[in-house]
Amino acid sequence: MAAGPEVKAVGNLLGTPVSYAYAVKAGPWIFLNGHEAFDFESGIREEVAGPAGFPLFGRPRSRREGDFILHRMRRILREFGSDLSHGVRLDQYYPNPRAVSAYHLARHAKFGDHIPPSTSVVMERCFSAYTTISSSLVAVLPGAEYEIRKIHPEGVASAPTSGFVPTVVCNEFVFVAGQMAHNPEQGLDPRACTRTLSLGRHRDPQADRIPDLQKAGAGARGRPHGEAEFAGRAKAAKVKNLYAELGSLARMMRTDPARYSVLIGNLLDGFGADHIIWGTDTPVIGPPHWQIEAFQTFTIPEELAAQYHFSRLTPEVKNKIFGENAARIFGIDIAAARQAIEGDLLYKLRDDRNPLPSGAAPL
Repeated sequence: MAAGPEVKAVGNLLGTPVSYAYAVKAGPWIFLNGHEAFDFESGIREEVAGPAGFPLFGRPRSRREGDFILHRMRRILREFGSDLSHGVRLDQYYPNPRAVSAYHLARHAKFGDHIPPSTSVVMERCFSAYTTISSSLVAVLPGAEYEIRKIHPEGVASAPTSGFVPTVVCNEFVFVAGQMAHNPEQGLDPRACTRTLSLGRHRDPQADRIPDLQKAGAGARGRPHGEAEFAGRAKAAKVKNLYAELGSLARMMRTDPARYSVLIGNLLDGFGADHIIWGTDTPVIGPPHWQIEAFQTFTIPEELAAQYHFSRLTPEVKNKIFGENAARIFGIDIAAARQAIEGDLLYKLRDDRNPLPSGAAPL
């Protein structure tokens, strides 16, 4: 009879009643899940937090976190009879993309020339509110039947800073790194490009033929200051089912507010306040709270508004951009949707300081 899984766990995670299995060996496979830079029983150690009173001393905090996580993973694998060179899949999660570079340095230092297929995901937060990296690893015990073969498919590469192997084969299993439609130094694959929205001499044919079609385009990407021409064509075409989506432009509010003012002013003039849609590119940039707060307080300077005859970016206009326009397009009753959300238990608990509602059982 085959032996059951071998489990490494703590009975009380960080002093809570939660029993947590941080490592499992099942046959030749080893799974390390949800590792963050804290001791599972005692919390964040000084080697991560930094010397008392001097938290910025030494390596950056995210690098210290990466070193701590991977050092512990290496130790656990050795206890199971394996090592990092027998990793077949590695995943990491960040609440802030700024941690990525520091973690990559730690990863190169610990894994050397074999970083298994990897995927990175930006999410709202880690388990601990004070950590910036969460990592999980799948590894295998050394053995002839579980030899790891590295595969480098033609046209698939990883950035030198990441350095992971795109694909490995181990026994009957194939492990593939997370994929995006671009390669380092080559940009976006042409097959992933969509047709450019044309608002030139003729109206956009799809928008013209199908008046019920709601079509969104990134109104400010492309060459610098091209949105004025783009918005001008939209205004001249008089097509009312085209929308400009702001996408990843929020950084410009901080780095070049004058440029952002001209951009928003041109879009307001060309498309109108009813035809601009809020966007954040959150999967790439990270949690959108700072973008929302920046736009809530953003105003077009009086001198620019007067010079270019821009409309005012009033609170009413911002509300349309933030959600009212999208709600109209998709037929969403905002009041009903807000009422449903505010009655949701997870919504009430989104801030750790919020108490459980009356009658609710602890999670």
